[in-house]
Amino acid sequence: MASDRINYARNNSGDIKVVVVRTAYSDAYVNGAKLAAEQINQRSDKLLGRHLRLDIRPADKDGFVGSRNKILNIAADPKVVAVLGHDSSSVAIPASVFYEECKLIFICSFATAQSFTRHDFRYIFRMVPSNPVLADQTTNIAETFGYKKMVVLHARDNLNRELA
Repeated sequence: MASDRINYARNNSGDIKVVVVRTAYSDAYVNGAKLAAEQINQRSDKLLGRHLRLDIRPADKDGFVGSRNKILNIAADPKVVAVLGHDSSSVAIPASVFYEECKLIFICSFATAQSFTRHDFRYIFRMVPSNPVLADQTTNIAETFGYKKMVVLHARDNLNRELA
């Protein structure tokens, strides 16, 4: 899969295809991607002289198990240059392994688990800080306002325990 993607990229023709994974809560995110693509495509030089084409796909509701076939499908398409989305860490972390192996750029929209970027992959990026960074920032804000005590309410799962 990776060699097909590299060969297609070297051909340097056709649209630049980016998959955007839409969730129930990502309308603003998807609209931002659409706006960026529209603005890029209106420029005379486009993006490296080529049109940017978004392929917007709905996210599956059953976590990674429900998303696995969609992730494999995306990774198997040599025309796909990047994936935006997979907002849950439980989907983003295993998806990152597939995308890295296929040399597919993956920009995760909202996953905060520290382990998402712990592997030092070359093609995987996050848009929001990890849980430990968020916890440090929360502590700094509390100190700035002079708070001495703080309570964190969280769900009893590994991702939320990491933040707490």
